[in-house]
Amino acid sequence: MDIWLVEKVEDCNNRPDCLLLDLNSFAYRSKAMTDQNPTVDHAFADDAGSNRPLEENLKSKGTWTRLLFMLISYVLVSIASFVGTFVVVLGFLWLLFTGEVNRQIQQAGQSIAAYIYEIIRYLTFNTDERPFPLGGDWPSGSTD
Repeated sequence: MDIWLVEKVEDCNNRPDCLLLDLNSFAYRSKAMTDQNPTVDHAFADDAGSNRPLEENLKSKGTWTRLLFMLISYVLVSIASFVGTFVVVLGFLWLLFTGEVNRQIQQAGQSIAAYIYEIIRYLTFNTDERPFPLGGDWPSGSTD
């Protein structure tokens, strides 16, 4: 399908695949760019802390505390990944020798996966809730 870009409405001739390009007031925002996911140039417009000077940010105890917890979380996610790998291998060997999935190994894998997910959310600033053992509880291993 071809898309026609024109500068005047008359040039479209009622074509459904015609887009009017108004260069004087181009303010198009796609559906992906909502208030929850703003454009890059407006990403910090509503942040209360974005107006603080750099010196204040560097002296902020909260910033350095967050870094400390992020470093600890990184170590924890590395350990959890190693344990998760062990659970995967153990689960496969169980299936290989018994022909069935072990429910306890499956729940352990689910719990470790949920834990890694919580840590990644914290590391990527998607949540301020600290993962276990830094503040939160260990995630459940239910596979629902």
